[in-house]
Amino acid sequence: MIPILISLAATALAAALTWRFCMRPMLRSRTAPSDAGCCAKPATDVQADIQDARAELTSLQDTIGYISPEPKDR
Repeated sequence: MIPILISLAATALAAALTWRFCMRPMLRSRTAPSDAGCCAKPATDVQADIQDARAELTSLQDTIGYISPEPKDR
């Protein structure tokens, strides 16, 4: 009987901690326009980040030379 009570207590504690630190902030960020929580919108534009990364890749390829991988069918 004691192991069952310990298991139930641990499960209840895990559920309470999950609610307190994970679910509540996510639900709160949906209703309030804040940047907290995992549901917040990205701070920068994704397309601008992609263009910056491509420009950096092109710059690196020009600097060190582009090395194409050899075909695996040889």
